[in-house]
Amino acid sequence: MTPTTSSRSRGHLRVLGAVAAASAAVLILSACAGGSAQTSTAAASSTLNLGSTAQPVGYDTDSLQSANYLPYFQAVYDSLVRMEPDGTLVPMLATDWAFSDDRLTLTMKLRDDVTFTDKTPFDGEAVKANLDRYRVSTAPDASFLKDITEVEVVGEHEVAIHLSAPNPALPTYFTRAPGLMISPTALDQESLKTEPIGSGPYVLDQDQTVIGSKYVYTRNDDYWDPDLVKYDSIVFNYFADPNASLNALRSGQIDAAPILVPDASVVEGAGFTINETQFDWLGLTFFDRAGAVVPALGDVRVRQALNYAVDGDEILAAIGEDRGTSTTQIFSKDSAGFMEDLDDAYPYDPDKARELLDEAGYVDRFTLSMPTTAFFDQAIYATVKQQLADVGVTVEYTDVGQDLIADLKAAEFPATVMQFAQPIDWQLINEYLTTGASWNVFKVDDPTANEIIARVQTGTDEESAAATVELNEYVVEQAWFAPWYRIDSLYATDADTTVQMQANNVAPYIYNYAPAS
Repeated sequence: MTPTTSSRSRGHLRVLGAVAAASAAVLILSACAGGSAQTSTAAASSTLNLGSTAQPVGYDTDSLQSANYLPYFQAVYDSLVRMEPDGTLVPMLATDWAFSDDRLTLTMKLRDDVTFTDKTPFDGEAVKANLDRYRVSTAPDASFLKDITEVEVVGEHEVAIHLSAPNPALPTYFTRAPGLMISPTALDQESLKTEPIGSGPYVLDQDQTVIGSKYVYTRNDDYWDPDLVKYDSIVFNYFADPNASLNALRSGQIDAAPILVPDASVVEGAGFTINETQFDWLGLTFFDRAGAVVPALGDVRVRQALNYAVDGDEILAAIGEDRGTSTTQIFSKDSAGFMEDLDDAYPYDPDKARELLDEAGYVDRFTLSMPTTAFFDQAIYATVKQQLADVGVTVEYTDVGQDLIADLKAAEFPATVMQFAQPIDWQLINEYLTTGASWNVFKVDDPTANEIIARVQTGTDEESAAATVELNEYVVEQAWFAPWYRIDSLYATDADTTVQMQANNVAPYIYNYAPAS
């Protein structure tokens, strides 16, 4: 039976900052916009002109990295599974899929009426060639397929994917880079960098494309699902300079683009529609939960106290310009584990913080070292330092410049101000919560969490969802993090263009746009 719901698609870490200074520093996922809305000539000619702050380095899926790059690839490559804007999984090249009872085999039935643009038929052998190549590659998402031991072609249009351990997110991963299908004849060709050969709704117009400036795609007239082809052509306009994106949107040269929070009121006042999604949370992360470097952090009461001590609502209002939603949980609203009451588990209460610190035996308090970087608004650091000082905790900052990620990954700091993504549940668990998680940099081992995580991994859909709720409650109770709010990511569209924002992704998927008329 084809699954109809999922814990949503992949996310990834992005250090963008909550406001203009931080966002501008890493504009790879945002762009300024403003000025007066004009009727776009693009929509009238059935061309969609998009502004983008990312550009592909080639069309081999092993180079595909973050959210804003994906639409370039979706235009030319179909995925095995497609994700609707609300996160629901629906068939694409795979028509049906199901796990075995032991969750160690995923069987997928495939479309039998699809050919790549070079006339090569899409079949089970094509799936095997793509997955076998991708899972041993150096692609950013290759680890998503690490549990695959064999891709077996059991019929011309059916594959069985065998796993060493259950991977509940595998169908969702197949909506992204690991599931994009390239013609087998092109997989090992040098030309793949500039000549994508897929079965997607559009084809790259190499004559009109200018690398580093604009990427032009034209309708695939032989596409098997014409309902997904809303335009005769789509043009991605790359802007390294945010002011250039601003001017292009203002003049009507582009129909849609990401914008920064400080520009929202101006852009909206000029007649553009501001579309919102939430993909990241901002707050404190406590890496040293066992107290190896800072013994106080090994006490749950101390971590809870630090949650109570910082006024996240104030940071959201004064620095985030109220473009976000207060929260104290790291699981997203799209998660099976999300619980509304966990958005307010630790209201600002400095008296409660002092009480917990005294109860934990830290009457004389302690010192907490954390990094700073220009990626984030410096007012955030000042607010955190002052409010922790108000409950007696001393914060010592070290400016790490551009080395924030490297220093954090090297376990140089016991805690930090950080902005993290809220990806699908199984990915979030493996990035932040397991003993070996990439962002469990102190490799803290928690037997209780491990037991719950095992039930998330091996249970039925219902059992896994219930365990995810239990895991979320446990992580919040144990105060592994101190989230303040989920950040609004903003995307502007002109009067001729509509878009549906994508669950668990900053950039809308290519299928989510349509002419307003």
